[in-house]
Amino acid sequence: MSKEIVPYDFKYHAEIMYETLDGFNFCNAAGNTVDELLWDIDARFNDYKYREPKIVKVLENPNTKNLEITKEIIEIYYSRGGK
Repeated sequence: MSKEIVPYDFKYHAEIMYETLDGFNFCNAAGNTVDELLWDIDARFNDYKYREPKIVKVLENPNTKNLEITKEIIEIYYSRGGK
């Protein structure tokens, strides 16, 4: 049995929660660098801009070390003028 957390090999993985008619749903953003991750988060926030998107979890090396870096990425995201 595989121990993969996500089905791809990007270095960074972010879970983004957004509102739906029935509650909440999730999408993800990914990248091999922090800049790529932030760019992908911007794209997801734009996709769901009227649904109150929120970063809920960010992992570095999700399929190997699986380090949670949510707080750091949220700080970087909003300090650079993110949504």
